[in-house]
Amino acid sequence: MGWLWDLTHDKQGGLDTLNVILLSLAGLHVVAFGVWIFLVLTQKPTRIRDKVDLRDKGD
Repeated sequence: MGWLWDLTHDKQGGLDTLNVILLSLAGLHVVAFGVWIFLVLTQKPTRIRDKVDLRDKGD
């Protein structure tokens, strides 16, 4: 794990501004992916009566 610390921290041990932005964006992507998986797994199948009939009724 030392390589990860060296990659993300400067010589004084603090995070660079660019690294903070990139790590934040990566974290947001991970959260969005988790939300997407949750929504896909909890989605209910469409019922026949819920579908919209797009055919012309000929009023």
